[in-house]
Amino acid sequence: MIFLFFDTSGSHWYLGPLLFLAPFILEIISNGAVNIFTNFFSPVLGPGFGWTQVQSESNGYVSYVSFIFNLLYTFIGLFSFYRFAIWAWSGEGRIFFRQLWANFHGVLNGGRNGNVRQPNRQVNPPNSRTTVDQVSTVLQKLPTELHQTEEEYRALTAHDLRILAQRRGIPASQLRGVDKSELVTRLATWGGSSATSCSICCDDYESGDVIRILPCRHRFHIECVDRWFYSATDYSRALACPLCNQALTTS
Repeated sequence: MIFLFFDTSGSHWYLGPLLFLAPFILEIISNGAVNIFTNFFSPVLGPGFGWTQVQSESNGYVSYVSFIFNLLYTFIGLFSFYRFAIWAWSGEGRIFFRQLWANFHGVLNGGRNGNVRQPNRQVNPPNSRTTVDQVSTVLQKLPTELHQTEEEYRALTAHDLRILAQRRGIPASQLRGVDKSELVTRLATWGGSSATSCSICCDDYESGDVIRILPCRHRFHIECVDRWFYSATDYSRALACPLCNQALTTS
């Protein structure tokens, strides 16, 4: 299956299975057209009208056209794979694949090591129950990022650290005049008690872990907090941060 990218930013990407199938479809259609033409006109024209030569030239033309289209689709496929490789190697691509892996293995298997806290089950009226669709809508709006250690922060430039701090919601006015060491400290401790470990599974973050960031700035493993929110569909509680209980909007 070939990945075809139409946007250099990688925000819009599309699967192009037809790019793989198109040469074969073209070959089938072309050969089918020649066979139909042969079966229809061969009894009428007969060998006396040079039909053998016409048929041979037609087959040669079809083979030439098929070769051109196969060459074209091969070029498109290689270019698409090149674009896909660049996107997959970028930070956005790595987050996407790590999140995909986490959703298939972490959420379905009960979070990291299965050590996810569960609230007490209570009876919940059907009309007040949070639906899976509501949870999915909320999770799609919550940002994620790859966890970085303090050593990795020190390897970044002060300019990159300021950009990262602004993405996390720190106002630019609070970053003026702040030296690099202070920026590293703020980023490493951003999120309070959830900055270094996940409060749901109680495991320390490792470099490259995908972290889900809540509006209250608390951070958790994506597979742990997603499972926590999806369990709200089975228990009588609103969508809220597991640490500070700040509610998340479902609108």
